[in-house]
Amino acid sequence: RAAAADGSADAKAFYITAFRAVLSDKQRSAECDTHVKDALPVVLGSIADAAVEIRRLGLLALFTVIQGKPELVEGAMAAVGPALFQQTAVDESLIRMVSMGPFKKRVDDGLEARKVAFQCVHALVRTLPAAVDGDAVVDSVVRGAADEYEIRLIVLQIVNESLPRLSGAYSERLDALAEAIERALALQLPKKAVRPEIEKHEATLKATRALLAALGPAAKSAPVPSAKFSSLLSSQVKGC
Repeated sequence: RAAAADGSADAKAFYITAFRAVLSDKQRSAECDTHVKDALPVVLGSIADAAVEIRRLGLLALFTVIQGKPELVEGAMAAVGPALFQQTAVDESLIRMVSMGPFKKRVDDGLEARKVAFQCVHALVRTLPAAVDGDAVVDSVVRGAADEYEIRLIVLQIVNESLPRLSGAYSERLDALAEAIERALALQLPKKAVRPEIEKHEATLKATRALLAALGPAAKSAPVPSAKFSSLLSSQVKGC
């Protein structure tokens, strides 16, 4: 715990990385498991750290725990969940514009941490579905539906995994989901886009239409139909 108590970013990063290394060791002793349990609150607390890189490392640690020792976080989701789901939102303060010759490129320094946060949500709905706040899961899907391509792919996995259990929660948010997907589909390419940009744009649209189609069962079972979602689905169904 000495490294964590140091308080510097380097010390925190070392502590979290060491924690993940110990947890990944299949030959660890019972004594190591005790240390893992003792260190867990400190490591998971880093998800709310002020530094985005420490948050990313904390999220990676959470993902490792969910994958390898899910019982360690099952009873801690009430405390960890809010911080985790907060990390699925875009932090505008981490977005900057970088000049590249005559062009400007948008750089999102929070993207990698956010991607790991969505991976954690997917791992939770797959491994510990009963321990997760269903409304928070659906809220994260609404946020991620119009996010970057890599995140939309994870969101599609979250929907496929969680829809059977959370159909009612999805049905209640169909209007919000339709609005997010509509925004995502409306994004335009730069005027002088190069081939990699065009290919990524096409793949992003395909993933977004797949997400729309995956939500179709929630629309069918909704007690109150969403005209907005149904209209969007019918207009895009040929692209799915």
